[in-house]
Amino acid sequence: MPRFALPRSAQRRCGTTEPNAYTRRLHHAFTPRTHRGRRHPPARKAQTLKFSGRLADFLPREDISCAPQHDLYDGLGPPENRRSVAMRMTPLDVQGHQFARRLRGYDPDEVDAFLRIVSEDYEALVLESAGQNDCIRRLETRIAELSAQEDLLKETLLSAQAMTEELRGSTEREAELRLAEVEVRAEKILDASHRRAAGLAQDIREMRALRVRLAESFRSAAETHLSLLETLETDPEKDPLADGLVEGTVAYLKRKTRHSKPGPNEDSSCLIAREESETG
Repeated sequence: MPRFALPRSAQRRCGTTEPNAYTRRLHHAFTPRTHRGRRHPPARKAQTLKFSGRLADFLPREDISCAPQHDLYDGLGPPENRRSVAMRMTPLDVQGHQFARRLRGYDPDEVDAFLRIVSEDYEALVLESAGQNDCIRRLETRIAELSAQEDLLKETLLSAQAMTEELRGSTEREAELRLAEVEVRAEKILDASHRRAAGLAQDIREMRALRVRLAESFRSAAETHLSLLETLETDPEKDPLADGLVEGTVAYLKRKTRHSKPGPNEDSSCLIAREESETG
């Protein structure tokens, strides 16, 4: 099998310069023809076709300018920002293009075979590009939907945060008001407790003073009555008024005992005043 140079597009696709499944398809187009079982004279070397990867290299300039235009997207950014890429040729245009015949030109069979291969690959690329464009449009639509949902979620989150801050502020203000009310109430209760404790302490002091005075009064009365009893025991017949004195003493003690107990509506001050008036 003779050696021949592969096109650059084929080398990029294959990753090697050796013939493979793809290059075997081009073998017929790039292999010199023989006539009657003989090759061409060795004086003329078979020219190697160098393909730059552009279809424009095989087309006349006037044909390119008249070729149909097809809009494709380059796939970058949203549709309104993407550049429109003009597809100059279709697979049918490539396959059905007629070259002008010149003397000592290329072999028509080789050119037709090469154009057929190029048209097939070009058609596959066009279909792949169309599928990718559809996928891009679907993804862009999905991105737009997700962006709208994201904006809605952001607005919802901001409103929820605002409501949370408002509720927190109102709760803090209400808690501060209740705390102030509780503090005022506690101060009032504490003042009342202090006043009541002071009143109870004063009552205790008055009761203790009353107890001391009553004890002294009972002690003096008891001493007086004891001296009187001693006098009566020594000479009971000497005093004709002994019976009257004994009865008077008993009545005095009963009255003293009855008046020494305060009533249900009397306090210690009233009892002290009454005791002083009676003893005076």
